[in-house]
Amino acid sequence: MTLPDGTNTRQDRSTRPALRALTGLRFVAAMAVVLYHAPLVAGTPRAVVLLLSRGYLGVSLFFVLSGFILTYTYIDPDRATLRSSTRDFWWARIARIYPVYLAALLISLPIFVVFRVVMAVPDERPAALMSATLTPLLLQAWWPSAATQWNTPGWSLSVELFFYALFPVLAVWLARRRHVVRASALLWVACLIPPSMYLALAAGDRGASSFDHYFWQQAVKLTPVVHLGELAIGVAAGLAFLRRGPAAFSSRAFSLGVPIALVVALLVVVGADRLPYELCHDGLLAPLWAALILRLASGDGWATRLLGSQPLVRLGEASYALYLVHSPLLGYQRLLRGLLKARYPELATPSALQLLAFLAVALGLSFLLFRRVEEPARRLIRARMSNPRHCTVAGSPLRFRTDPARLSG
Repeated sequence: MTLPDGTNTRQDRSTRPALRALTGLRFVAAMAVVLYHAPLVAGTPRAVVLLLSRGYLGVSLFFVLSGFILTYTYIDPDRATLRSSTRDFWWARIARIYPVYLAALLISLPIFVVFRVVMAVPDERPAALMSATLTPLLLQAWWPSAATQWNTPGWSLSVELFFYALFPVLAVWLARRRHVVRASALLWVACLIPPSMYLALAAGDRGASSFDHYFWQQAVKLTPVVHLGELAIGVAAGLAFLRRGPAAFSSRAFSLGVPIALVVALLVVVGADRLPYELCHDGLLAPLWAALILRLASGDGWATRLLGSQPLVRLGEASYALYLVHSPLLGYQRLLRGLLKARYPELATPSALQLLAFLAVALGLSFLLFRRVEEPARRLIRARMSNPRHCTVAGSPLRFRTDPARLSG
């Protein structure tokens, strides 16, 4: 099997190149979530409003992408083993996500205190206290009422931590299955059962006070276990890519099938107001995301070239920080508008200028965090806790051409 740079991976699987288009795709997914949370500008066309209202799907795309990249980076598909020790894998992942996550928590701390403690009604403060305890530990998604209290996007990092804990077992188990696609599809379908049950119960409820709609909706949306199917789909796609090679996913049939499937998905998502939000949130479109990722990873086509261009790769590198800091920045913007609206009433209505200013500040801060926090902290942690350039397969040292942490989503 030959990768886009000409590497024969059956002879040397240690030299897997960076998949630049997938780094650009990370920015697209992050920006979809940012625009989903940003206030709508007056006069926005209805089609654009509908499209932006589905921006939460960027999180599902990110979960599938994470499974793909982790598999591409850390799994030897022939031996069905992890390419490094489990300990080194876990430290590499913590080094990847926690420094910027902690920085974003510190940035959002004043907003958390103002909106969730000072301005909250007494009944809401226990959830804030629980969030203050669980969020620094990346455990908040296991307690629905606390999951989004302190820096809302952080709940997905709690899910990612669960993925990292299970990945060495789940990915190896799938790699050893004869029918990988079938096994991952069954797990994906199983994870759609909880939101389906919620929808059935909510539809049958006639206002009974015993059924807490908000709590159970949050539970089926945010609990890490219900997103395991998205990880499995990503792992299966990663194994298929490693075993079959890019050529299998750059064929004419696959090239035509993916955009057709995406257009159909776009028409359904944008045009069907009654499409179950909970199912989409929990990975209903995961197979489509996997198909998109495989097509982009093949190294062929205009979309691959666009997303792999230098500007989008740079934006993709900073997209993790962008994803984490945009929510507190929106909180500060909201607080500032509240303080100034008496003197400047025009600020009460979101405008295009406010949106552009917010995006400029968010992107600037993201690049700053990437350069000054994420990269230095990751190098420091990996240097202290493991050797960042080596791993062992069957007792033989292998050397990565690219730091695997830079590949991971």
